[in-house]
Amino acid sequence: MKKYKKLQEKVDGSLSEMKDEQLLRSLKAQTCQNKERKSPTPKRKWTWAFASVVSVVLICVISLVVWAPMIDQDGGQSGGIAGDASPPWSEEDPSPVPPPSNEDPIYIPDNESQVATSFEEVNSLTQFVDVYPLEGFSVNKYVDSVTGDVLYFVISGTNTATSETYTIKIIVNQYYKENGYEHDYNLQAPIGDQNMSYFEECERDSEGYYNYTTVAKIITSKERIFVQYSGVTHGAPNPFVTSIREILK
Repeated sequence: MKKYKKLQEKVDGSLSEMKDEQLLRSLKAQTCQNKERKSPTPKRKWTWAFASVVSVVLICVISLVVWAPMIDQDGGQSGGIAGDASPPWSEEDPSPVPPPSNEDPIYIPDNESQVATSFEEVNSLTQFVDVYPLEGFSVNKYVDSVTGDVLYFVISGTNTATSETYTIKIIVNQYYKENGYEHDYNLQAPIGDQNMSYFEECERDSEGYYNYTTVAKIITSKERIFVQYSGVTHGAPNPFVTSIREILK
């Protein structure tokens, strides 16, 4: 019976130690759980800090979007907004000023306007050849009605004393497109310091009169001159060269 009693005491002691160890483990477990429950507190602090930073960044972005255009407008009142490629503006005329063009002007025949003028104006715009004033001859100036540019002059008339008729076209505008009369200019003669090329035709009538028709041109670096001539002689050669030398000097 003592043996059983001692065994019972050992068993009870062991159970007591086990209970004490289980109690300790249980207390440790509860302590760890309490620590784990309290550990999320720092996470909340980091969450609030991150949210604060994001809020500040958003406020800065919104401020830039709202105020930047207003700042650009205020700063661009005198010199224009940066990157603006619009044409310059005139202070007197609020409409845009077109940029200068490097292209040659183009003149349309429908825009040509005729104005009566004088030999003096013709000779003021020619450089290599002057026209001698002829009594009874008309002098007309042709200008572009859009730009006001002088294009050319036409001098025409008939010398009744010599039965000669002239039409002389003098182009003084280098941009005016005029190639002259298309003929085979197979003859040449000097006119002053210039060289004249010309073409002539002759018809003889039943009474022995010679009717000459001549087309000529003189091309200089300043002017282009085209001449239409008709004359009548009785058996004499064409007087055109001698006659034109008295007109163009």
